[in-house]
Amino acid sequence: TTTPSTQKTDFTIDGVRKTAFYSPTGTYLGLTQQVAYKSIPLSAQNEITGDYKDYTVGQVIRFEASDENVSSFYRTLAIDSPEKLDYFVDLKKAGSEILVRVTEHGSVFFFKQVK
Repeated sequence: TTTPSTQKTDFTIDGVRKTAFYSPTGTYLGLTQQVAYKSIPLSAQNEITGDYKDYTVGQVIRFEASDENVSSFYRTLAIDSPEKLDYFVDLKKAGSEILVRVTEHGSVFFFKQVK
């Protein structure tokens, strides 16, 4: 799949589905895979439970940026403080869906209103 800012390819390794992202020129940007909610840091789980108590946790995506392209890929996502590893947690409640970004150190940030 190609967009103006990225290309992506889906594949499976050892039964785990992953997606690799590349720049339009073919530079490797990072890798995603779906993970269990318990994979995110416990401090983040506690913060999400407190701050988003009316929401239900949906899909959790683990994103590992390439060493060389951490800042360039995150710039396309409008993220000012890039990390090598982040989780994106889908949260839903009646009539609303949002994504929060969780760093590998447990910080939680609102990322995007989905609906």
